[in-house]
Amino acid sequence: MKTRKFLIILLATGGSFGFALGAASFLSGNTIPPVVHEESETFRLVAGDDREEKTAEFVDKTEAPEQAVFAEDGSRTEELAQEKLGPVYTMLVVAGHEYEAWVSEGTTALELMKFLQDSRGFSFKGKQFPGLGFFVEEINGLVQNPKERTYWIYYINGETASVGASQYIVQPNDIIEWRYEKAN
Repeated sequence: MKTRKFLIILLATGGSFGFALGAASFLSGNTIPPVVHEESETFRLVAGDDREEKTAEFVDKTEAPEQAVFAEDGSRTEELAQEKLGPVYTMLVVAGHEYEAWVSEGTTALELMKFLQDSRGFSFKGKQFPGLGFFVEEINGLVQNPKERTYWIYYINGETASVGASQYIVQPNDIIEWRYEKAN
């Protein structure tokens, strides 16, 4: 069977969406529910290969909202740079595992960690102390042990942090690292 390749790029405004949906149905022989976004500018339909698989994908050209986007170490790509949702690049390191991040100005280290917890399976627990801020007590199941004086201590660019994670504002190119170690 010959390889069929189709590439149709249409503007997804008004009646163009209906045409694109019809084109998707025609090319695939069945209905493909395309992903639609109200503020979309472009709809791309890509169809065909040796297995006759057809897919529809949305190309979003709208401005990104101000929140964090993360990629695990080694996955920083040109696409990530284009998808960044903030102007500040940083890296979070936890027990040797690295996460690259683009965040909005004013993002705290704690907000960075909360996003990882919500999106990457990373977990942490801690307590809020009035006047001092949030202090981390557990990361990925490893709990601090006051009897042995081992705690989660975080570093900013290799230096011990001087404020709690809820008070530190991430700066461009920061490397924020959490280490489980004995306190002095």
